[in-house]
Amino acid sequence: MEALRADVRQGRRLDIEAARWPQLAQRFLTHHEAKGTRPRTLARWKQVLAHLTAYFASTPVGEIAEGVAGYVARRRRQKAAPASVRMELAVLKQAYRIAGLPRLDVPTIQVKNVRKGFLEVADVERIAEHLPEPLRPVVWIAFYTGWRKQEIINLRWADVDLRAGTVRLWPGETKSGAGRV
Repeated sequence: MEALRADVRQGRRLDIEAARWPQLAQRFLTHHEAKGTRPRTLARWKQVLAHLTAYFASTPVGEIAEGVAGYVARRRRQKAAPASVRMELAVLKQAYRIAGLPRLDVPTIQVKNVRKGFLEVADVERIAEHLPEPLRPVVWIAFYTGWRKQEIINLRWADVDLRAGTVRLWPGETKSGAGRV
């Protein structure tokens, strides 16, 4: 117990009895800014934190767990997408972890976002003919690989093996961190 108090005094851990939601949210942001989280990701998390702040406002951190079910119900009434609510709860859990607080149990939100509307070769041909010549290979690579725009744009000739007929994304260069061929 004394070790916990020492961590609180030294700022390594939030005091669950005294801290309020804004401190927890700020610690989350500060942690990720210091870690070098991508600006787009930080911007998305700020949106998430805005939703959480609208509900939890100045709630003591020790009482947030009791309010999670109410938060989820409110977001459902607001017609928030299940994936958004799931992300918001994940950020809340991560904020607890970063602050050195006890694990926060949150409900599992089921997400059914099956993708629809895939293109056929003829569709891509029609799209490509309206694009400037330098962009056409990007569209075709995306069509055949399913890779993200930035993954394709960041390719270098060293990633292409014409003899083997392969293009490689190296580990660490993809959103998931896994390499692909």
